[in-house]
Amino acid sequence: TAATRRRQPVGFPMLRLKRAPWAATGEARLLRRGSVPGLQHAPWAATGAVRPLATPAPVGSTRVVGGANLDWGRLPFNYTQTASVVRYEYENGAWDAGTEHADPHVKVHLLSHVINFGQSCFEGLKAFHTADGRIVVFNPACNARRLQSSARRLALPEVPEDVFLEAVERAVRANIEYLPPYGSHGAMYVRPVVFGHGAEMQLRFSGRATFAVSATPVGPFFPREAGLKPVRALVVTDYDRAATRGTGSYKVGGNYAPDMIVSERTRERGYDVSLFLDSATQSYVDEFSVANFVGITRNGTLVTPKSASILPSCTKYVVMRVAERLGIRVEERPLPWREALTLSEAAACGTAVVLNPMASLTRPADAAGRWGDEEVRFDGHETIQRLYDHVVALQLGEVDDPDGLLHEVHCDER
Repeated sequence: TAATRRRQPVGFPMLRLKRAPWAATGEARLLRRGSVPGLQHAPWAATGAVRPLATPAPVGSTRVVGGANLDWGRLPFNYTQTASVVRYEYENGAWDAGTEHADPHVKVHLLSHVINFGQSCFEGLKAFHTADGRIVVFNPACNARRLQSSARRLALPEVPEDVFLEAVERAVRANIEYLPPYGSHGAMYVRPVVFGHGAEMQLRFSGRATFAVSATPVGPFFPREAGLKPVRALVVTDYDRAATRGTGSYKVGGNYAPDMIVSERTRERGYDVSLFLDSATQSYVDEFSVANFVGITRNGTLVTPKSASILPSCTKYVVMRVAERLGIRVEERPLPWREALTLSEAAACGTAVVLNPMASLTRPADAAGRWGDEEVRFDGHETIQRLYDHVVALQLGEVDDPDGLLHEVHCDER
């Protein structure tokens, strides 16, 4: 409905929290089904065991959630061919009505700006099959507004929020048999992208663009067998992720291609993920190559860096809301690297990972001798686990959704 589509997203901008009656105790407020006695006591919460499967939701007369019969409990975080993509074309100052295509390939001119100048921006969000059999997309309004922000920065036409939501819904419906069923630990990763194309030699918008949405089933970003698996982060000392007043706060393709060699070298050194400091002074934490940074101080405060170079994570702002409702103090502010060395917990936070704890943060010695090897190792991730459990329960419809973040996709309308 129009009312549903105009709900305020979490993250653009972040709103002040309104305390729910159960916030002071940190109790997870359950849905009326009452089949789960309490989030903290659910059998799968501590063990990471696969949740009981819900009955697949019917779609039309032939296709159902999980109907592709993949090995849902062992999905990688990678692309799987699905049934359809949705494409909208921009020309003569307007977006068309959009079309669905079985072929995920597009044909563009070699002189298109997306190829030569990197004029593209994208989003990532997830769809879920919930405990009560609904099909939902998590917090899509935030992604819609972030894509608009990125498009403005690249002189691309903005996608109206209602068109964005329509496209995401169409992509989910068209690929419903690839939506992992409730209980599988999987999700449908939805990837909207906007790019400029058409033959244009000068540094200006060609007048033509494509907005496309693909969807594919995924498992966890970082491999895990039972529960969350902490990973090791290496601070990058010879590259910067984003320049001051650059495009770091926008989700544009050009921010990610330069990180590929950095990520490869990080893995070659035996680490799992790269962590960037600020480009100006190399003294403040910015973010990971794949996600935002959150930490837990020794007094239990959740702290996350604030910088104009950091991509504003839609998931991070949900985590911050959940933390406040659980009685955890939240601070979004500049985070000195020296302070990061004193944290009791740290994690990567984003759509792909949700929250993944760190086993350690390591900064190699500076070749000029300005600092030696520095490392902090974390003994546990109790608070990160607690926040992760609550966010995942929210995504799966196992607890109340006071902010209206679950955007329901009604698949019986096809």
